[in-house]
Amino acid sequence: MREDHRICVLSTGACTAVGLSAASSAAAVRAGLARFLEHPTFLDQLEEPAIVAHPPASQPDLSLEERLVEFAIAAFADAIESIPNAADFGPLPMVIALPEPRPGLDRQLGERIVSRLSENLRGFGVLSAMMLGHASGGAAIRHVSQMLDSGHWRWAAVVGLDSWLAADTVRWLEQNRQLHASYNAWGFIPGEAAGVLLISNLSTAREHKTRPRALIEAVALDREEVPIKTDGVCLGWGLTRAVKAALSALPENQQVDMIYCDQNGESYRADEFGFMLARMGQRFRAPADFIAPADCWGDTGAATIPLLVTLATQAAERAYAIGTLSMILAGSESGHRAAILLRTPTASN
Repeated sequence: MREDHRICVLSTGACTAVGLSAASSAAAVRAGLARFLEHPTFLDQLEEPAIVAHPPASQPDLSLEERLVEFAIAAFADAIESIPNAADFGPLPMVIALPEPRPGLDRQLGERIVSRLSENLRGFGVLSAMMLGHASGGAAIRHVSQMLDSGHWRWAAVVGLDSWLAADTVRWLEQNRQLHASYNAWGFIPGEAAGVLLISNLSTAREHKTRPRALIEAVALDREEVPIKTDGVCLGWGLTRAVKAALSALPENQQVDMIYCDQNGESYRADEFGFMLARMGQRFRAPADFIAPADCWGDTGAATIPLLVTLATQAAERAYAIGTLSMILAGSESGHRAAILLRTPTASN
């Protein structure tokens, strides 16, 4: 690929339980700060309040869709703020990464979110949605990369949105022993959040004198044959194939410096991750040294990949990143797996 056609991240935005911007969210995660709350109405099987995570700005009287739109607008405003000449780039297409259909969320969610965002963010080009859960952000980034490479778009936004905080969803998590509780240490804390990535190729970034925050070296997607809540033992083959495909963009002797992943306390995810590292660990500088921010802002579902990219770019910008190569990993309940290889500049650059 020609140097000026390489895909880059221009800016990031976030709205999470620990911060209402990319900078504040990343600072909180770096400090190990968590913001978990007792939900006022959702109860676990012992009739104790469910522990959840949501942005400080979350308004409980709003519907789930209304909250997601509010988070998206806040994260988008955060991202676009650092692009002072944004109007010069032209129309901004958006690809929205959303959760998979589940109790509490139906298959029409994507259409409704697109419609609401179209009303609130006028003049920003085509909007489309992908409902693939945690791996949605990877699929969205790959789609945007293809559109940029073909010349159809000059830049685009990937908007990751999710919320587990619907009564039917929390009840479903409880029934499947996925809700973290006093009697279930291997569950996860449901969260809600939004993450935004503004993406272009290097040519466009240079034309508009905008410094890229990171280069996207590779995006790989795969499918796990034994997803969670199915019979059989997951040996991590889907995640392994995705990681191997992403690493093919590097020389065989080059190691990745840091892993950012969606580990959330579930033993399934921990086992899958371990099997992958057993095969691919030699390609990572310190395979056991990974960042999994769910212990700060809860599980953020389809917002995960944009938020993990945000953490990597913030670490580089503020000179506390370990090296320049990061691997972003996420896996959906249905089996979709995504691995993204990210190269961030050094502080001196």
